Amino acid sequence: MERMVLIKNQLSDIKILKEKHQKKSDKCKKISDFFDVVIIATGSVSTSLMIIGLSHMNPIFIGVGTALGFISTFVSVVNKTLDYSGKALIYKSTANSLSDIYRDTNITLGKNGLSTNDKAHMLNDINHRLSIIEDNSLPI
Repeated sequence: MERMVLIKNQLSDIKILKEKHQKKSDKCKKISDFFDVVIIATGSVSTSLMIIGLSHMNPIFIGVGTALGFISTFVSVVNKTLDYSGKALIYKSTANSLSDIYRDTNITLGKNGLSTNDKAHMLNDINHRLSIIEDNSLPI
């Protein structure tokens, strides 16, 4: 019975950890999407202003277009450096792995007639799988 309590506690911890990783993945994805929107918008407006400025020989359009081109390039470098899209994928992968453990363990617990050795093996398996996931995941 004691091992069953430990397994249930592990499952509740896994569920909480999975939700944290999912939230972090969603946050990183939103930040990555924001950077992408800024890069595309400033790049497009920059190109348009440069074309208008060159066709009308207007230095104001050329200057603003150049400034927006610089902003687009700068934001692109920041986006690549911080790599929020990569972080989002890692957090999502970790959340999916934790979800697999949670689901597999619940399915196994649903079976009747688990012996004490089966429960001990299940607890060791959960701990082993969690250690592998934690080794490959980013901190929250």
